Amino acid sequence: MTRTADAVRSEFAERGITIRDWARSEGFSDKLVYYVLTGKRIPRRGTSYRIALALGMRAPQPSASITTK
Repeated sequence: MTRTADAVRSEFAERGITIRDWARSEGFSDKLVYYVLTGKRIPRRGTSYRIALALGMRAPQPSASITTK
């Protein structure tokens, strides 16, 4: 099950972690993490998607098989 942005923020508040500190510890831009949490960036691919995965807001998608002739 995936978490909502509100659930992520609540967990950070309970643990005393700031979004900026979490972002930096995970190697992400704090601005991009804020964008994902506020819905300004839809996490479909790339760094936004990796942030959502790390926050538990997205479930991993199975990779598509590419077949060649």
